[in-house]
Amino acid sequence: MAASVAQEFYKLREEWHKIDKIDSWKIAVWEAEYPDVDIIDKFMEVERSPIGIFDDIFFRFESIYPGDDKAFAAMLWQEYLEWFEPVAHPEKDILQALLDAGLLTEAYKPAEQLEQNLSNLWQELLRLRAAMAGFNARFVLYFPIVPYNNYHISDWFQKVMQTVPEGLRLVTMDFARDKRLNLYDEKKKGSIVYLRPVLDMPAAINNEMKKSSSNYNTMDVHARYRQQIIVLMETTTVLKNPKTGSEVKKLLQIAQEIGTPNAIIGSLLIASQANYAINQLSESNAYADRAIDLAEEKMDTDPNYYHMWKTCVMIKAAVFTMNKAYKEALVQYEKLATKASAFQDVYYAMEARRLAALIYYERKDYNLAFEYLLLALLAGAYMDIEMRRNSLYIHVAYLALELGAAVRPKPVLEELKLQIEEWLGADWETLLQQEGVAAIKTKSKKPLFNFKN
Repeated sequence: MAASVAQEFYKLREEWHKIDKIDSWKIAVWEAEYPDVDIIDKFMEVERSPIGIFDDIFFRFESIYPGDDKAFAAMLWQEYLEWFEPVAHPEKDILQALLDAGLLTEAYKPAEQLEQNLSNLWQELLRLRAAMAGFNARFVLYFPIVPYNNYHISDWFQKVMQTVPEGLRLVTMDFARDKRLNLYDEKKKGSIVYLRPVLDMPAAINNEMKKSSSNYNTMDVHARYRQQIIVLMETTTVLKNPKTGSEVKKLLQIAQEIGTPNAIIGSLLIASQANYAINQLSESNAYADRAIDLAEEKMDTDPNYYHMWKTCVMIKAAVFTMNKAYKEALVQYEKLATKASAFQDVYYAMEARRLAALIYYERKDYNLAFEYLLLALLAGAYMDIEMRRNSLYIHVAYLALELGAAVRPKPVLEELKLQIEEWLGADWETLLQQEGVAAIKTKSKKPLFNFKN
């Protein structure tokens, strides 16, 4: 049976059913592939609504961990109190929803006078639960994933695991391919459970798009746009496919019919990616230029356009690099590093510096290559330690040490090692020696950092 969104959603229900009746767990972690994050989040939202099928009552906390436990507890308290404030939209009134559902059988008002610490918040949630006569199920408190927060919530979960009282459960999400949650069950009581659904969301979404577009009304411009994206991307499986150019033109024409900046810039981005995929580099560059110009006009007032902009800049820089136009590629990476820093996108600030360093190495400017690796390390240091330890950051550290040994005196290298220990932890040497790290090379045919003439 072809994958569908509904089918994938029911897989999530089956996965949750596995842990629903297990009494021991306090924290559940969804380990999600990148395409699956949205549907898992939607599943948690459905369970938070009246149409959820599980007995537990689900709540959602949006507060972002600031790196300070006391400050986070106060933020959670404030968010909790806001649940019970008068709201303009009745559908968002949690207290009224509980009353309407017949779950709340006695008057309840949050105890605002309590000290805003985590222990009191747990007790207040239990007091709300006790106000529901005859209600024996638990409260499930959902903390959505925050991919680029400077302070990761992993340490907080580890600290609070043993403080979560009976009647409450915590749930969050982690990336399966870039794990940042490093939790362990100190007392071996089954306090942690992991949910690892096997989904195929790209296929499901593709099938839904085909299904909704196969019999589409020719007057529905959005349906034609979706269908045209499918047609275009199917041409990219053949290098230098002559059909790609004509399908790109059709997509751009439909985008003009839609008329929104998002559709126009998005179609130019897709055109650039499609041409890059079939190795039509000059065409890819031209479309990227048009998208970059339009996105630059919009992104200072709407940050969503920054993500389109950076993708196009990365494509443009890659094209220059493939053509050995290193000077032009470096200009793009400088632009990206500057904008990424302005938008607090620390990962791409690091990545821009790393790629620039590799170009300087190819140009045999080893001192500048080393300096740019240091800039990449400094940019990436703003990520939380778990992200540093599970990303390209360790590659940057490895390259910096390898090149530093050749271009800097030993005292400088020793100082760098101390700094890397601070950034990566006491086991940094073991971390850099893990499989794949020691084998990191440039795309040059020569070994990395071989200075023999």
